[in-house]
Amino acid sequence: MEQLAAGKHGVLVGMQKSEVATTPLAEVVAGKKPLDRGCWNWREYWRSRRAFQGRVSGAIRSWMAREGTLQSRLGNRQRCETRDRHSPGEELMKRMFWFTLILTVALCGGSLPARADVVFFNDFGPGFSYMCCTGLVAFGSSFNGESFEAANLFTAAASGSVSEIDVALGVISGDGGTTVSLWSNANGSPGTELGSWSGTSTEPFGQCCSVFDDFGPGRPSLTAGQTYFVVIDPDPSTSFGWNWNNQGVTGRVEQSADGGATWGPGNIQALSAFEILGEPAACRSRLRCCSWGLDYCV
Repeated sequence: MEQLAAGKHGVLVGMQKSEVATTPLAEVVAGKKPLDRGCWNWREYWRSRRAFQGRVSGAIRSWMAREGTLQSRLGNRQRCETRDRHSPGEELMKRMFWFTLILTVALCGGSLPARADVVFFNDFGPGFSYMCCTGLVAFGSSFNGESFEAANLFTAAASGSVSEIDVALGVISGDGGTTVSLWSNANGSPGTELGSWSGTSTEPFGQCCSVFDDFGPGRPSLTAGQTYFVVIDPDPSTSFGWNWNNQGVTGRVEQSADGGATWGPGNIQALSAFEILGEPAACRSRLRCCSWGLDYCV
């Protein structure tokens, strides 16, 4: 009866048992010797098979080890080349980042004066304090059909251009809208308008110490030692009390009931509280810091 001597390995398929060779399997497979008659040598078969599988497995492991070592070396080399190639640029980027950060902190950290470099005039007390409950009255045209403007004369402490005006305006009635303007001095009365700023005050009269401040696009020029007027012109429905200063500063005060056509009476009394800031005449350009509203003369 026929049977498969080597099973799935297909070495002796379809032979009679009596025809099984005694020749070692490895030599048969290699074609070195023909099959001999006799009993099948199973012990030789399995020993040869295990040896063959071991050699194949060893060869595969050796190949994989060599490939892994090569890939590792290539990876390390590529990483080194990449690091060496990018190191100078990365170092420069780091230096530029730290330089920019330090410069930003230095300029924007608050150690330099904000918004302006020159104080042309200031009679506020510490913390923008002023007389809370007394001041100069000004109101719009809706009151009895006529307006009442107020003006204070001051002397510029420096030469330069104006960038900010702070005024102590307490709202008596209305929406708090007003126009604050700078004028030349024409024989003791406001003469020519130099610049104006419009805005809204929210501080109720009788309280302290918020201020109306504005940063106008126009930058009127002032000359040190020259006198100028600050004029308050309320919106038609608004009335103000322009609070007096608490530092004992006095000066010329003018009022107009006809829209600035005439002024009087020109009394010397306590000035209302206000501050005028700007940049010096010698300022070549402005450096604005980030978006924090700080700028400096350079």
